[in-house]
Amino acid sequence: MAIEPHPYQAEGGECLIEARRDGKTRALVVMAPGLGKTVLAALDAKNWLEKYGGRLLYLCHQTDILVQAKTTFEFVLGRSYTYGYFHGGEKHHRPVT
Repeated sequence: MAIEPHPYQAEGGECLIEARRDGKTRALVVMAPGLGKTVLAALDAKNWLEKYGGRLLYLCHQTDILVQAKTTFEFVLGRSYTYGYFHGGEKHHRPVT
């Protein structure tokens, strides 16, 4: 099941693609809490991985956000990728190939 982004998420994704096309290697997405920044990150990662392949590192400052992000990335990217996380209380990981 594919996820359909909200119009503002789609616009944000297009801005990220355009920034990369313009040679930028960094971007900052600013959205209010609950509007789907994690979903946007997962959709952007999916586009990147489908185009270029490789690996992805997702960093955040709170464990609950990390666990939520893992679930979101698994939903958006599917089971063909491996996922894991490290934080102070738990080491959940698998070999990355």
